[in-house]
Amino acid sequence: MRQIAFGVGDGRVEVLDEVGHLAPVEAPEQVADLILSRINTRDNVYEAGIAVRREVLGDAHVDRIIAEKTDFTSDFEDMITRYAWGSVWTRPGLDRRSRSMITLSALVACGHPDYLPMHLRAARRNGLSNDEIKELLMHLAIYVGVPEVNYAFQIAKRCSPTTTKKKPHDDAPQFSAVADGRLYATEGRFPRAVDVVKYTGAGC
Repeated sequence: MRQIAFGVGDGRVEVLDEVGHLAPVEAPEQVADLILSRINTRDNVYEAGIAVRREVLGDAHVDRIIAEKTDFTSDFEDMITRYAWGSVWTRPGLDRRSRSMITLSALVACGHPDYLPMHLRAARRNGLSNDEIKELLMHLAIYVGVPEVNYAFQIAKRCSPTTTKKKPHDDAPQFSAVADGRLYATEGRFPRAVDVVKYTGAGC
């Protein structure tokens, strides 16, 4: 039974004393209480997740995500809030500074620069200084690679609070059309094809 419970998201084993094979019949009130407690727990997980998400990413970002939700994306956003923010970021084993350092490292290592501005802001909100972010990137250059970290440094430099404030779209990549009809961003060391619809110009 425990193996089955551990294989189910948020699953757990509950033992009812003096109950044989038909728990809903033999102990209906206890079973009902357990079902209701699980419903309430899931609500609590969501509430905890949305609270942490706001504290780490900021109200403006979360409000925008909520406003942009559709029937197509709402289940995904609900999952992210419950599991990433309500079940992982709320765990006591690591403080938020450490979690931000791990997150930045993973984004650089896995090649997800589009998410760096958001999590650079979050890292500073969680107490990381510019010098600490610099040292993190220096360390990553050895174990991840110079090209990836070089691009991360450029993003971090633009997102630094000491950088002169720019207009909302000043950080947008520069584009040049090519023969195949796609657009390529000329920002960074190598041109890369981008989805123009995906780019929001949110910058840092």
